Amino acid sequence: RKGQAMTWTTGIRRVFAGAAAVTLLAIPSALQGQQLVSAAMEGVDLDKAEALEAQALSLLGDPGEWDEAASLFRQAAALRPVADGKAAENLVVAGRLAYFDGDPRTAIVDLEGAATRASISGQSEVAVDAFLDAAWVADQANLEQHRTRLMLAVERIAQETVLDRGQQREI
Repeated sequence: RKGQAMTWTTGIRRVFAGAAAVTLLAIPSALQGQQLVSAAMEGVDLDKAEALEAQALSLLGDPGEWDEAASLFRQAAALRPVADGKAAENLVVAGRLAYFDGDPRTAIVDLEGAATRASISGQSEVAVDAFLDAAWVADQANLEQHRTRLMLAVERIAQETVLDRGQQREI
């Protein structure tokens, strides 16, 4: 019996030691996850983003102010979390304004940024539309390499995403 008691006691100690080790090993990964969330939220200011967006919207009636409006939409997007779909919307508007303001390269950057943000936030259809808009702008500006790269991004999203037949036909 004494040998069995020692074995049982040793077994219990090993279980507790193992549980303690697992707990201690999990603490750094939990802290790392917390740091990732903190890093993702760094620079996020939704109130300021909303204010900048409202200011940008007020400038849309004057084509002479579109450059400033696009800048404000970009700033608003930068203040939103990466996976916030509203950031993608802000960048789409900024990209379209940049295009109509005569700056196709900036339009492509904005639209591609919108597509990336939309893709991260799970808005595949918005991502595809933004990439297609960017590819169209690249085509209009005779930027063939950009157009090709952007169309490949559309194809990649289409392959990775379950789209219904109507969406597939649109692409």
